Amino acid sequence: MTEYELMYFSDPMCSWCYGFGPAIEELQAEYSERMPLQMILGGLRPDEERPLPQKMAQEISHHWEAVHEASGRPFHFAFFESHPDFIYNTAPACRAVVAAGRGESPRPMQFQHELQRLFYGEGQDPTKVETFEAAAVAAGLDREEFRRLYDDPETETITRQNFELTRAFGINGYPTLVLREVEGEEEKHILVSRGFLPYVELKQRVQMILNREVELVPETE
Repeated sequence: MTEYELMYFSDPMCSWCYGFGPAIEELQAEYSERMPLQMILGGLRPDEERPLPQKMAQEISHHWEAVHEASGRPFHFAFFESHPDFIYNTAPACRAVVAAGRGESPRPMQFQHELQRLFYGEGQDPTKVETFEAAAVAAGLDREEFRRLYDDPETETITRQNFELTRAFGINGYPTLVLREVEGEEEKHILVSRGFLPYVELKQRVQMILNREVELVPETE
């Protein structure tokens, strides 16, 4: 029996992942019975300690404009003006997504979307625990359980394992979607998309792979 899984490499503080959110959510709903979706946190800028230079903040704002134009998603473009000493460390946000996936009712995708809405749409700080808790409640998670799991050292371990898996796959850009096929002892992967795609095109690519119109490539060691 052939089993399929979608591997979604993303980062909650990646603006293109925010733009990609509705498409991946719709794809998950369409194929949930045929193949589960595994979120893998890539760690866009983990463990950054220095405030974001003004020039880089301006460059990121230009990226936001491009995402807005491509996806139509709303942005709070004045974020960096109201957070002049912002440290763009994505590790805490990645850890928060992992925590959201560890509870009795795991909702990592919903949590990431709520956190991105608070960050990009409303201008809230995506590195603060208070923002994580607000996103957890909005995603339908229990605040106290979420906070307990966020503080759990095991969550940090799992987060770092996500980063390592991303590197092992050679992923250095987000969002990236990979289709995993397992048949017996043989495991194969194929790149579905690297970067933003609208849902129609994304679904078309997945269907082409499932129809064997694209050859699956065995995993390399």
